[in-house]
Amino acid sequence: MRRIVVVIVGITLISCLGFLFVKQKKSDTDPVAEAVMANPTTAQIRQSLQGTITLNSGETQEDAKRRIFSTLFKKRFREFNPTIAVGMRFDNATSVRLYFPARLEPYYRDRIAYTAWREIKELLGVSCGITLWDTYIGLPPAKTGELKPVAGSPDRVHIIHNFTGQHVVQ
Repeated sequence: MRRIVVVIVGITLISCLGFLFVKQKKSDTDPVAEAVMANPTTAQIRQSLQGTITLNSGETQEDAKRRIFSTLFKKRFREFNPTIAVGMRFDNATSVRLYFPARLEPYYRDRIAYTAWREIKELLGVSCGITLWDTYIGLPPAKTGELKPVAGSPDRVHIIHNFTGQHVVQ
């Protein structure tokens, strides 16, 4: 009788510890690393940019490519589970704004910004500067950082997070 009780308690403890181990491993996954690789992938965006592009009124071919790129890049994060509300806007050919939820960790912002820079450079052929913005409900976005290409080193960037988070209305 004692052996059966010991075996049942042992199996229960091992099952509980196994469950906690699996749950801990599952919670350690990096959602941004998975979202960066989600659809639409870089290859799918490239294919969309190479196809026939319908131009809006007063829009150049390059403007249309930037519009399509930003739409597909945002879609990658907004349709991923868990959803990350990433926004993108091209100010001009060499300046991009990336908008993030205010609660998103700077580490994740940096990864998304670097991915955007790398894909813009690869697909559009432009090494651009990216400003990072936090978004809040009911408040204008706050500038919180910048990604700049390193001068003399075309494959490196430098990300700065030293802004006071002042709200800028534009």
